[in-house]
Amino acid sequence: MHDGVVKAIFTDYLGKAVIIEHETPESENKRFLSVYAHTKPRADVKIGVMVKEGDLIANIAETGRSKAGIIPHLHFSLGLPSPSLSYDPFVWNIMRNPDLITLLDPLEAIDWPYQLLDPENRYCLEL
Repeated sequence: MHDGVVKAIFTDYLGKAVIIEHETPESENKRFLSVYAHTKPRADVKIGVMVKEGDLIANIAETGRSKAGIIPHLHFSLGLPSPSLSYDPFVWNIMRNPDLITLLDPLEAIDWPYQLLDPENRYCLEL
């Protein structure tokens, strides 16, 4: 998405999640996070590595063997971390805690084509 530093990589139930911290002058705390979940990170993507906008950081994980039979997809989130956020250890429950991360609407930041699916679409129901 933007230049940043890989701050955490953890196993999620469909693959791995990569957390990247980006600096931004527009934010009060001067940083924000992008989260790429249900992936298989590249071998060179490790905690502490600087990534550049446009770098390939991961592939979408193969989820066909999951117990839930979920189709492969990318779970993408954006958030503003609190000053007290620790990346060690980082797990999904941290994302659910509004005292640690304020989640943002990613559609406001995406500058490439995307498609919103109708919630009544059968593919959405499978997710």
